[in-house]
Amino acid sequence: NQMTHEMIERVAKILSPQSWQALGTSCDTKAKKKRRETSLDYAKRCILVMREPTDDMIDAAYDGDSLELGSSAYGCWQEMVDQVLK
Repeated sequence: NQMTHEMIERVAKILSPQSWQALGTSCDTKAKKKRRETSLDYAKRCILVMREPTDDMIDAAYDGDSLELGSSAYGCWQEMVDQVLK
């Protein structure tokens, strides 16, 4: 899915901007391609960490109302992160 890959690529570019420069040019070496692949893997791991919102995030979003696993907002958050990781 292009949209989910786009988010992973956005994070990867932040993690390793040098490896995303010169795409498709003669300066685009095998080493840079390997670093891009690695940065995509790291990006997925970073996004996975965000799958579980912190209590502070939940409190900020719901004015202090704690969410339980299975609530619609909590589940929606996880579904959005899961979609990015597919």
